[in-house]
Amino acid sequence: MKQLFVVFMTVGALGLLACENVDSEDVMTDGIYADINAIATGDGNTTVRASLRVGGNASNTFLELVGDDKLVASMGEETAEMGEKTFLGSKWYTAEFSEDAVDTEFNVAFERSVDEPAPESKMTMVAPFDITVPASSASYSRASDDIELAWETSGTSDTMLVNIDGSCVQLYHEDLSGDTGSFSVVAGTLEPAQDQEDETCSITIELIRHREGTLDPAYGEGGLVYSRQIRTIQVTSAP
Repeated sequence: MKQLFVVFMTVGALGLLACENVDSEDVMTDGIYADINAIATGDGNTTVRASLRVGGNASNTFLELVGDDKLVASMGEETAEMGEKTFLGSKWYTAEFSEDAVDTEFNVAFERSVDEPAPESKMTMVAPFDITVPASSASYSRASDDIELAWETSGTSDTMLVNIDGSCVQLYHEDLSGDTGSFSVVAGTLEPAQDQEDETCSITIELIRHREGTLDPAYGEGGLVYSRQIRTIQVTSAP
């Protein structure tokens, strides 16, 4: 699972590199790496997202869909052609659905006529939850205070992840052992960012429930497919 986190963060950072685009009609399906996910953040909606790349999970060469090639997301009988998004050269495709209930199934089909399609990359949504502890007004000393986290509901068989970031701390990530409904970030675990040892800042705690899906085997370079419920809260971190 730590590999998933690294890939998740790396994809977001690719925009900082010199990204390239290649027309999809010039690439066979067995030469494509796919990153497909369904993300819900607690507002009742789900964003289905897909990026297709050449050269594996660390590549910064993105497919631009041209000709008859398109990505189509579906939830039951509801379908939507996925729209293009770009940022500093990176490229991905999204569709929105007004549902985030547990076990809702989403599918992303790569439809094309120049080569073999990839019609079935499936995800089922993990259960929604709420962060109950800490309060957004909380303040913690990195040196002496545990950060206690609690959430409802819990007890699923899905994976829970914690990310913490802020201007005065180094990025923190933890794969939790089970969905127990609570976790403690022990005092001294959060490390200050370089030259920020004496600084106080707002930090963002991101709690994620994660479930892997099934990637269409036509993607010859493999990929990731998963669903996530993500909740965030901001607190204060002091020396």
